[in-house]
Amino acid sequence: MLWGLMKLAIAIGLFLPAYYDWKTRWVDDRSWLALLPAYLLLGYGVLIEAYPLISVLEGVIFSIIIIGCMYLFRKMGYVLGGADFILMAIVAPLSFVYKCPYLSIGEVFPGFLLFLFLTSILSVTYVFIVAIWRNRDRFHRVKGIKDFIRLLYSYETEEVDEDKEILVYDRDGVKYVTPGIPMVSFAFIASLLLLILDFIP
Repeated sequence: MLWGLMKLAIAIGLFLPAYYDWKTRWVDDRSWLALLPAYLLLGYGVLIEAYPLISVLEGVIFSIIIIGCMYLFRKMGYVLGGADFILMAIVAPLSFVYKCPYLSIGEVFPGFLLFLFLTSILSVTYVFIVAIWRNRDRFHRVKGIKDFIRLLYSYETEEVDEDKEILVYDRDGVKYVTPGIPMVSFAFIASLLLLILDFIP
């Protein structure tokens, strides 16, 4: 029961940051306070021993490792929005509740990896859909596999919207961009999908 409530609290807590991310691509830092109830549930669950200590520790350890790697990548210039980093930092300690019976290792699967994997799949799918739709009239004019692949993840534009697009290359005044990923929004969708899995036999 408490595990389900935690998943529900995470999904509800991510709604406001996800809304900001989708609408404006700028997430108000105060919106993360919506995840406070999930942390209160975490504390209560640990207090009454509803959450096995090994599950909590495993979630925290995997979270620290992955967040550390993400921090290093960001320092090295890897494109990662501030809101995306905050998202992972906040959700990671809670995500041990995401256990998938099809991917379990022993009794506990690192829930943060499952959460991150599903969020990434949704994000990549979004990029493909946007790029393919924007390039729907260009595929028949493509010459070569390289140009075909480029149309799967980027599209031509006259002006780059830096809040919602990432410049891939600019050649002779022709700009190709890839759609920026509202990762917080897709994390919210991922949390909903993982919650729905509880109702599938």
